[in-house]
Amino acid sequence: MVLFVNGPIQNGSFTFRDRPGKAVGLRLAETLNGILDHPRAPHLWNTVTLEGDLRHGRGLAPAERAQRERLALLDKYAPGLPSPPEVLTDTDPAVAALALDMIEAGLSQGSLRIERTAVRECTDCGHMIGPVSARCTACGGERLRTTRTRHLVHHLAEKDVSLAGLLHNHHRRPARHLEAILGQAPRRLLLSRTRAHGIGLDALGLEGVDPRTGLHVTVLAAVRSAGGTLAAMTATAHSIGHIAAHGIGFNSWREHRLRYAVHGLLPYEALSAIGKVYAFHRVTRRERLAFESRFLPLFA
Repeated sequence: MVLFVNGPIQNGSFTFRDRPGKAVGLRLAETLNGILDHPRAPHLWNTVTLEGDLRHGRGLAPAERAQRERLALLDKYAPGLPSPPEVLTDTDPAVAALALDMIEAGLSQGSLRIERTAVRECTDCGHMIGPVSARCTACGGERLRTTRTRHLVHHLAEKDVSLAGLLHNHHRRPARHLEAILGQAPRRLLLSRTRAHGIGLDALGLEGVDPRTGLHVTVLAAVRSAGGTLAAMTATAHSIGHIAAHGIGFNSWREHRLRYAVHGLLPYEALSAIGKVYAFHRVTRRERLAFESRFLPLFA
């Protein structure tokens, strides 16, 4: 069974009322599963974010942080979308357990390794910094240093850097575009990051799992819990280009597989411009809701 699920949404400071475009993936998955007479999929959320670290602070106990994240994301539904059948985040126990199983398997098979590697970090707070950043994105500090620390590393072979078989019902143009982006990924990819909240790798003496990897594990956990075999993850080409490299090796587990269902952006903020068309056709509120929540996502 193919189950459509949304690409996990970052739990940022917005609601679906002021940012309805954030819900396109949810609405698309809901509509397609309904057409196929498949069960409703859980709504997936990305809570391992630097924005969340800054908003909630770094001193919270994991349970309190998880509770705050869940309350924040549930507040986004009122008003906007109907209540989700289930909410699954990228730090839920089922997701964390699956991630650790997949990492353990990768280490035992040799596809993943733990290696000392040179990284840039903030002298003030220890946050890991990108190779071209001039200041810390966590605390704003400008005192940076290069240090050698242990990380979870994935050495990508040339054959691994491909989207072959990973795009669900794709067109050639986005496939070429995404292949070009993926081809620029470093062949030595770090899969562990400094985060105040996330899937910890303490047992390995490492920081947490990179959230881009965690997103893929969340989707696989969702399709497992729903009894499906193939998860078609709704996401824009931009989003897929950002996360695809970190999903290599984490897009299948036993009989469960993940594919990307690419959709376009919808300019919901411009829908007020067609108010005269609604008025001319005497469109009811129910008809407008059906048009904007069902037809438009399918068009995307």
